[in-house]
Amino acid sequence: MTASSLQIRGRGLHRAPSSSYNWIFVYYSRLIMPHTYHNFDHQIVIIALAFIAIPAMTAWHLIGLPIQQWKLTRHWVEVPAMIETVKLQEHHSSGSITYDSTARYRYQLQGQEYVGDRVSLYGPEDGTSYHRVIVRELEGYRDSQQPFRCFVNPSAPKEALLYRDIRWGMYLMMALIALLFSGIGVWMLGNQCRALLRAR
Repeated sequence: MTASSLQIRGRGLHRAPSSSYNWIFVYYSRLIMPHTYHNFDHQIVIIALAFIAIPAMTAWHLIGLPIQQWKLTRHWVEVPAMIETVKLQEHHSSGSITYDSTARYRYQLQGQEYVGDRVSLYGPEDGTSYHRVIVRELEGYRDSQQPFRCFVNPSAPKEALLYRDIRWGMYLMMALIALLFSGIGVWMLGNQCRALLRAR
């Protein structure tokens, strides 16, 4: 084996990382150590805006909408309701399973009987016991034939639901997570704005 071939092989042993990993290292360095990069980068701005927008939209969907519904139902009147059926419904989608509480109940308002099926302000969820707890409680009232309670819209008596509680603990945790990611996005965006001002 010649010396030149050994030299070539030796250089091969210390070859730089492949291009598939170079961009990861570069972007990681730009995100963590922005002071070492003085040029404005549009791709970093897009990433920063995603860090800000995605948590904000997710928080609105998971927090804002239920709170808005809760405000609309605060004036609804409470009346007795007889639970007829109750079930923990499973939903399979994209390899994940979510659970939802479903029920059918009867109630009366101003002498008129109605049938309702809305349970709570929240839709299907995974990884929480919220709907399981609801189903267990409603099963107890169904089996004992004791009246539960429901909240009815006096302006539209066909609109009713069984639970209108707000899960403040979960909202606080989700809000902190959203603020954390949005804060990272604001920090990244601020670094890029400073780089743009320096360039001018």
